[in-house]
Amino acid sequence: MKIFLDAMASNPHVSVGDHALILGAIEILRRKFTDAKFTFLCKYPEHERIYLEQMDFNFETVYRSHNQLIAACQFRKIAKASDIVVSAWGDGFITHPPHRMYRKAYFLKTKDTPLALFTSSMGPFAPSGHKRWLAKAALEKYDYVSVRDTITYKYLKDLGIDNVEMIPDTAFALKPCPSERVDEIFEIENIPKEKPFVGLNLGIQFMKFCEKNEIDFVEICIKVIERIRKVHKCSVILIPHQLLYEQYDYSDIPQSTFELRDDRYPIKKVWDALDSHDDIYCLDNVYTCSELKGIIGRSEVFLCQRIHPSVASTSQCVPTAILHYTHKAKGMMDLIGKAEYVWYPKNLPYENQQDTSTKGLLDMVDQLWEGRYQYRKDLQNIMPRIIDKTFSLGDRVGEIVNNEVS
Repeated sequence: MKIFLDAMASNPHVSVGDHALILGAIEILRRKFTDAKFTFLCKYPEHERIYLEQMDFNFETVYRSHNQLIAACQFRKIAKASDIVVSAWGDGFITHPPHRMYRKAYFLKTKDTPLALFTSSMGPFAPSGHKRWLAKAALEKYDYVSVRDTITYKYLKDLGIDNVEMIPDTAFALKPCPSERVDEIFEIENIPKEKPFVGLNLGIQFMKFCEKNEIDFVEICIKVIERIRKVHKCSVILIPHQLLYEQYDYSDIPQSTFELRDDRYPIKKVWDALDSHDDIYCLDNVYTCSELKGIIGRSEVFLCQRIHPSVASTSQCVPTAILHYTHKAKGMMDLIGKAEYVWYPKNLPYENQQDTSTKGLLDMVDQLWEGRYQYRKDLQNIMPRIIDKTFSLGDRVGEIVNNEVS
């Protein structure tokens, strides 16, 4: 079974969430197709192999040309040689204009190879005009479309896409590292193993959003930390979820400095601004997505400024809240029945008005802490179905391939 996994971006994947999404998709497909061989077309294959080799599976990386026309021909050639093409690009239609996604879908779709889209977030789409047409035309080239949040599902239905299914993010399929490895990491980082803690992910994209909108990112983070530490009397571990590898040279890659792409930079800014570091810890080293999932899974409650850390936490039944700036946060939390645990620092122009005040944020933190036991029970009740639904993607691919063969 030859699977072309269309999951690579124009820059190296430094987001641990991207790693989790990709490795989760592989876990799903390998369970269904034990003989699967995966092909990745990527501009920086040496970089991508660092995390791909964390799993024992059969794959090859093909260098992607920086020339767009040659790259398009590469997409078409690999697609023709595959049994199925699976696109897993997360929020591609949020971050890229429709004409780019149409171009990619055009070259991925061949006469004899089915095309599937895994657990994406998209939209909002233009109400009319060529941009709306391009988005719909691109999605109609897929034989199967799945989305990971309720708001994107509504956007696609409004767009007239009928072959869409709501499936939890493929990162739900990722396994955490063994508990013994988490103990080792806590020793390395000088974090007490038996001390209860709240996990807090600080994200560089969230920081940039705040700076762009003249919102005091550091003040927001410190108020959350102090609320947890002083009011709820619990330790805090600051957790990055986007990291640059020390063994890789990023100097020739645009916009790939520590200050622009590594979550340890906003963590450092907040750390330096704290009056006291009592009961506050942070992760200084680079860890795999499975290792970070293992760490996050020990949290009493968890707050994050990225999407995939929330998957790492909720999949392990850890009560979770998200601080974010796009609809995918609320849409994904709505999928597990917890949409009220999302805070936006600024109202989204295309959604209902939210409480963007600091008081609203701290009220959410209080609610998360005080309701943590019931929240955990709620997750324990729903999570087996969520995980089963995620792995059903393998069955969908099987159905698509069998239909093409027949």
